[in-house]
Amino acid sequence: MESADTPKTLEDRLRHEEAVRRKREGLVILITTLMVLLFAFFEVQLPEVSTESSLSGNIGFFLLLNINIILLILLVFLVVRNLVKLIFDRKRRILGSRLRVRLVLAFIALSLVPTLLLFFIAGGFVTRSFERLLDVQVENALQGSLEIGQTYYQNSANNALFYARQVSQRISQEGLFDSQRVGELKEFIQAKQREYNLGTVEVFSPDRQLLVVAFNDQVPTGVTIKPDSDFLNRALRGLEVTQTQAFGEGDIIRGGVPVYSSDRKILGAVAADYYVPKSISKRALQISRSYEEHKHLTILKKPVKNSYILTLLLITLVIIFSATWFGLYLAKGITVPIQRLAEGTHEVAHGNWDYQIEASGDDEIGTLVDSFNQMTRDLKQINLEVDRRGRYMETLLANITAGVISVDPTGSVTTINKT
Repeated sequence: MESADTPKTLEDRLRHEEAVRRKREGLVILITTLMVLLFAFFEVQLPEVSTESSLSGNIGFFLLLNINIILLILLVFLVVRNLVKLIFDRKRRILGSRLRVRLVLAFIALSLVPTLLLFFIAGGFVTRSFERLLDVQVENALQGSLEIGQTYYQNSANNALFYARQVSQRISQEGLFDSQRVGELKEFIQAKQREYNLGTVEVFSPDRQLLVVAFNDQVPTGVTIKPDSDFLNRALRGLEVTQTQAFGEGDIIRGGVPVYSSDRKILGAVAADYYVPKSISKRALQISRSYEEHKHLTILKKPVKNSYILTLLLITLVIIFSATWFGLYLAKGITVPIQRLAEGTHEVAHGNWDYQIEASGDDEIGTLVDSFNQMTRDLKQINLEVDRRGRYMETLLANITAGVISVDPTGSVTTINKT
């Protein structure tokens, strides 16, 4: 029983399987490289670290980074696997392996120098940028600006509390907290509001009813305290309280104190406020956010900086390994046809005139392969013609009655008929 695969068929099948495997590996390497570059792009495009999101809130950045590392490991494995195979081919002295090694080394050298140079320059730039961004002087400046804003707000709250206290004491001293003197109380409150340049001054009864209110026409407030507010409840319990309330794009800083009778009984409460315009409140908010972001970024300084450096390293390695793989691919495109030409020469030398090499393209290598195939076809035709003429001569000599002898240039007899 004959084997299902002849040597030539088995060799062709192995070559086909090797070609399919290499194409599959090349496709995997290409997809992996594109994914690494894509994830690296997303990492760069991610929003900056902010105080509104904790480390867990920035998990997307680190997740992409870890995926990149896994993909890079896969890329390294595939490329190193091909390099190891190339080294073993060279040790076994397989035809074309030396040329492949030289081509791969040339591509690695051409990509290694500029890529590493770019990596070190970009890495140094990232490091210096982080050092400047998170410099102690910047932090001190932000902290100082924040303290100035906080001091301004605190002074405004203290002033509001102080003037509310002054109004409360005058009301107690002059006995204006009387239902018969509401008109005098209103005039007094309006006068003090203008004198102290307050935004709004309010007077409440013990049952949380608004008795008198005075507004500043130059200040866009007109905001009164809600009767059930905690601010008013605390003031009516005998506490001195302050409050900062957002109003439009500005802030209202309010102070409230109780009004006592001569026997220290709480008669009601007085509230006075200041209006902080948009220009001040907005900048104070920006300074506060900048300081918190700077403080948060300082905590994450090392991991974030390392993540950017690692991203640069990933891109550097992708370029190097892509150049290596391209060198392997290009070397294969040159050496494989040469190897097949050498095998074809060996086959033709042993009389296999039917040996043909599969066309590998329309470049110079493909032209060389086509020329070899044409040569084998021509040699086959010449050999067939020689055989035909030889058989014709043998038939002719066998059918003539005269003796025929042929000799070579040295005088030796090469042919003689037996007639």
